[in-house]
Amino acid sequence: MTQSDNFSNDAEQIRRLITALFEAAKQRDFVLIAGLHSDEEGFSKFDDSPPYRKQNYGEAMMHEEAAFAGISDYHYKIEDLKINVFGEAALATFYLKYGGVAVDSYSFRGQSVEVESRVSMVLRRKPRGWLIFHEHLSRIP
Repeated sequence: MTQSDNFSNDAEQIRRLITALFEAAKQRDFVLIAGLHSDEEGFSKFDDSPPYRKQNYGEAMMHEEAAFAGISDYHYKIEDLKINVFGEAALATFYLKYGGVAVDSYSFRGQSVEVESRVSMVLRRKPRGWLIFHEHLSRIP
């Protein structure tokens, strides 16, 4: 296997991980979402929705669950995915369009939400495969 073959295989694994993350969100599979992220000290996330501060693993997973539990008809589209592998680390960048109906659990009313964001993910190769070590989402105004 050549170095190019290794890169192609790594890039495909990372592409599948990113797709699995958003598919898990559609299914509200919070165990899978958590399992695709590194729970090591040093994990961090900046999100495009509150809170707008750096989150550690526990905070990020709590906010993921809260966000996806309150949205129905979730849909997404990943565009212009670029993956660069640097040995045991990788950088994935892409545009993410997502939306759904945000449901107010007190009034049971919904509001349509459509968002377009820029996304950067830093991943690390671990014995069980690639894991997300840092995420940064920022909305496109």
